[in-house]
Amino acid sequence: TVSNVAPTAALDNDGPQGEGSAVTVWFKDVLEPGTGDTLTYSFDWNNDGTYEIVDQATSSAQHTWPDNGTYTVKGRIKDDDGGMNEYTTAVIVNNVPPEVNAGDDATINEGGTFSSSGSFSDPGSDIWNATVDYADGSGVQPLTLTGKTFALSHSYADSGSYSVQVCVADDDLGSDCDTAQVTVSNVAPTAALDNDGPQG
Repeated sequence: TVSNVAPTAALDNDGPQGEGSAVTVWFKDVLEPGTGDTLTYSFDWNNDGTYEIVDQATSSAQHTWPDNGTYTVKGRIKDDDGGMNEYTTAVIVNNVPPEVNAGDDATINEGGTFSSSGSFSDPGSDIWNATVDYADGSGVQPLTLTGKTFALSHSYADSGSYSVQVCVADDDLGSDCDTAQVTVSNVAPTAALDNDGPQG
């Protein structure tokens, strides 16, 4: 009587990776005494007992986590005689800070309104807040986000060159800033000339 021996292995991954990037998890150091056995591999991405990938032929798989954290992945190696073993590996997913594009530079006349739009990218499922500094002494102001876009609007009373800075921060302390250059041109004064005549 020849008894089956379950295959053994270790589970590993290529983390840390940034949120929104694929992490590869694989079995290594696979040992199967039965030379005639066929091995299959299963992967449970959140270690809840339900395998999302079941009995595939390849020993590696990829998964993408939308937010940073440390995730426990369970893997199962099984032979075609029912012998199996389960292993876990800890996947580290790092936060990725937002990347801001403050929009195009602009030239306006003094007394006019600078109007523009910008955006930012962030692969994580985060919560963001934004601020803008129009660089004319009015101070840093909160900026309303619409998805991952924003609108800029500000009136400049005097000529000059202003570096408008937009900053976006996520709820994991990642942040980024970008500037748009606004050139405000001087406008010559206008008037009309009159007199108090006729006089004697």
